[in-house]
Amino acid sequence: MHQAPRRSTPEPATAARPPVRTAVGPPVDPVVVGERFQPVPGGALPRPHPSDPLMAALLATPAAPVFAVTAGTVRRAPAQVAAGAVELRAPDGSAFVLLGGSTVAWVVDDEEPVVAGAVLGIVAGSPGDPPGEPLLVLAIDPSGTQVDAVALLVGLPDPGELDLMGSDPAAGVDPYRLDLELAASLVRGAT
Repeated sequence: MHQAPRRSTPEPATAARPPVRTAVGPPVDPVVVGERFQPVPGGALPRPHPSDPLMAALLATPAAPVFAVTAGTVRRAPAQVAAGAVELRAPDGSAFVLLGGSTVAWVVDDEEPVVAGAVLGIVAGSPGDPPGEPLLVLAIDPSGTQVDAVALLVGLPDPGELDLMGSDPAAGVDPYRLDLELAASLVRGAT
């Protein structure tokens, strides 16, 4: 019987994870939050850019973070190529190029590895200011071909809703325990 050769490289991050043993019941698969995210919080729907329908344009709220769409390595684009742009190269060879121009202050360094949802930059301005120029997103597949960025971004989770920034005071609160505490306070208040 022929066996496939053993892989000399580690399994990709997307490989199945082993089940987690629990004290009661059968093993449970671990929860994976996501491998791709929207680049800006707030539910901004990506739109095709007028000059390049495969490029996505997103209105970003001033002072909002710009997130890594996927895990990978960040590289700043040279000013002569695209001022204010970063390239996020994924392990599979695909890439997302985020063009923020002067409206985004990038906080990552060249060749810095990042996880999906990591903060790459901050949109210039103060909360409450009107949005400036849109953030542009260009998507390139592993073969180097530009693909429809709008189609790739629509439906991805918003990292702000998943509290990746750690700003949600309700994160980590046990809703069942909270319900019991609220019910007990209502009973005490009724007597």
